[in-house]
Amino acid sequence: MIANGFWPCNTNIGVESGSRRRPCVVWLAAGKPLRDEAYPSTQEAATRQGPRLSSPDGDARWRQGDQSPPPQGPAPADSDLQPASPLSRLRERADFDRTLRSGRRAASGYLALFVSDNELGRPRVGLAVSKKLGNAVVRNRIKRRLRELIRPMVARAKGGRDVVIVARAQAVDAEFARLRQEIEMLWAKGWGE
Repeated sequence: MIANGFWPCNTNIGVESGSRRRPCVVWLAAGKPLRDEAYPSTQEAATRQGPRLSSPDGDARWRQGDQSPPPQGPAPADSDLQPASPLSRLRERADFDRTLRSGRRAASGYLALFVSDNELGRPRVGLAVSKKLGNAVVRNRIKRRLRELIRPMVARAKGGRDVVIVARAQAVDAEFARLRQEIEMLWAKGWGE
């Protein structure tokens, strides 16, 4: 007998010697026969089982919730929750290098911030997270946290400046509230507020 309760088809159980082959019937402990058929009948199972749903409207035990249609149109704009626009990011290596070489600096044990002027009239931000800080999962988590922290500051900022934020080793295990304090302090120093 195989682990799932079926006997192999080529056994002699249920077949009389010298006669034609009949389907094997094996009696299980529950007292119901188990037939060795290629395509077992589904009618037996359908009569024993009830429908999947108790009614056309679903199961009455579960709360159905609000059935009104979703609101139409764009979601209301909230500057703290909107993603940073792609134009507000530093992308070119030359811009990173210029900001790191000639920009104003402010640093702490968690982060270093570099700020330089640009001619665009709007702030741009770049993040630098070294591979020394961890694998891709760790680095991406740091970048997501920093992006979330700087988003409201960039929205309030006036003037065209490029900002590069370099994460240090202590930023990996830092709590979100601690990173917020550090970045607000560094932003005020570097931005000149």
